[in-house]
Amino acid sequence: MRFKQFLLSIYVRFKGNPIFLKSAIRKADKLSKKTGKRYRVFFLKNRYEALTREDIQRRKHSGEWGWHVNSSNLEPHSFYDTESVSITNHPSFGGAGGGL
Repeated sequence: MRFKQFLLSIYVRFKGNPIFLKSAIRKADKLSKKTGKRYRVFFLKNRYEALTREDIQRRKHSGEWGWHVNSSNLEPHSFYDTESVSITNHPSFGGAGGGL
């Protein structure tokens, strides 16, 4: 039993390699520029995936995920977001939404 857990931990460590995260981030940025949609990078099924809100809804409707799952629930678990708030876009700094 311990040996199986050890092999699983090595497998997840390899698949969770920062190289794969960077490639998923590049893919998310590329798709976001191409389609204009918001992409988030998640670690699902032992790999990084770039998903939009529509992808999450599609998995929900196909029965892969439960009815209670939505993009707001998954947002804290994302590794990267193409529309993340940077300090220069924050409203208090005069970015999007105006300043104080």
